[in-house]
Amino acid sequence: MKYNKVMLEEIERDILNAKYEQAAKKFKNMNNEEIHDIIWFNIADRLESLTVYGFTQYMFKKTENTIWLSLSVVIMSFTLCWMEGAYAVGIFHARELVSLEKNIDNLILLLSFYGLPERLMKEEEAESIAKEILKLDKNNEIALNVLNEVSKSK
Repeated sequence: MKYNKVMLEEIERDILNAKYEQAAKKFKNMNNEEIHDIIWFNIADRLESLTVYGFTQYMFKKTENTIWLSLSVVIMSFTLCWMEGAYAVGIFHARELVSLEKNIDNLILLLSFYGLPERLMKEEEAESIAKEILKLDKNNEIALNVLNEVSKSK
């Protein structure tokens, strides 16, 4: 399904006005890539609005599609990270995401919280996640770097 400028403007307006049910209808026949593209690249990163996060949570509860939970994580940890508590909400959703769908992308997303000044992830958890990633991709640089960092701190 292709989307045009008018459709993007309608989705944006619906989300900003918390007309989530109206916005949801426009996503009915979209695949995960299209959903991610519209929400992340066309709306969330540009607007920096909490209503976009609210919409992703609404859609996750409505559809149980983990793409919406993944978008919640990136919105809180990148777009809205300037808000107090945003990283804590982001890591909560990242852990939830991994518990629902353990794959390399979700594990890397969770591991991205290691090393933040807020210290939301302990070294033991980071080490465990990095090892899980290496089981799936033995040469994963992100996981190898984290393991190296953790070993230096011991």
